[in-house]
Amino acid sequence: MHGPGVDLGAIKEDAGGVIWSHPGPRAAGVYAVKRQGSTVFAVAVAGSAEESDLRPLDPSIIPTKAGAGRVVGYHSATGGDQSRDSAWAWAIVGCVLCLIAELAALKWFKT
Repeated sequence: MHGPGVDLGAIKEDAGGVIWSHPGPRAAGVYAVKRQGSTVFAVAVAGSAEESDLRPLDPSIIPTKAGAGRVVGYHSATGGDQSRDSAWAWAIVGCVLCLIAELAALKWFKT
């Protein structure tokens, strides 16, 4: 940010690297350190409480608000909308039945 009355802080280089010291932002915005026109470091400060709200969105408003008429797909982290893959469970049941059959055959033939 540039402008009258804006303290840009101070940049100092030492053996450990570059240090940017700043007394603290007085206005909301993005503060950036640039070297030869390229941004080296940037930080957004003093965001409003509305922008800092980290509560999860209600899944019912995602298609209407975020989609704005477009097709929107999302996956819930709660896992309630996942289809279950039960093939592995049947494979385990089959293996256990084979082990029981093998034990029965060993007992039957007494080997």
